[in-house]
Amino acid sequence: DHYGISVALAGDVNADGASDVIVGGNAGNGLVGVHHSGGGNIQVSALRAYGGPSMGSGFGVSVAGLGDVNGDGADDVAVSSSALDQVQGFAGVRGAAPSMTALWTFTPNMGSAPGPFGRLIGPCGWFGTDTFADFVIGSCVGSGECTNYVRIVHGGASTPSINLDLAAPPGAMGFGRGASR
Repeated sequence: DHYGISVALAGDVNADGASDVIVGGNAGNGLVGVHHSGGGNIQVSALRAYGGPSMGSGFGVSVAGLGDVNGDGADDVAVSSSALDQVQGFAGVRGAAPSMTALWTFTPNMGSAPGPFGRLIGPCGWFGTDTFADFVIGSCVGSGECTNYVRIVHGGASTPSINLDLAAPPGAMGFGRGASR
């Protein structure tokens, strides 16, 4: 199942004071697990496991801990389904496992042909003066000549919102393929 193709610190998704880890595997429907690190050891069994939406969706090819995107006191995570050109966000929950239902889904705005949207996801701190964590999504959208861009997403109390789409300068190669802070 390629479990381990993507790994990231998830932050503290259940707000218990211990960091957690998110692990992705993109074979079949895809599988992502959030593993708890309570007691100083990473737990083998996942605190929460997510199955992908469909066979070959690429769910789990990229995972990221985002920080507290929605301001509820627990860190949130994101998972890409690169073959479906979407990135989904799952909320951490104080004192419990993260949400099973995606709270938001982003798809590309630029270009219409399939491409690895969300191949890379990363936290980027805070743009602005609020306390909601923001994040970036790196993309190569299109076939043949890719339209590369980076999306900056602004956290918020309800649904995160697109803050800015940065298109690659003419002739740039690989723009958006290494999004992170």
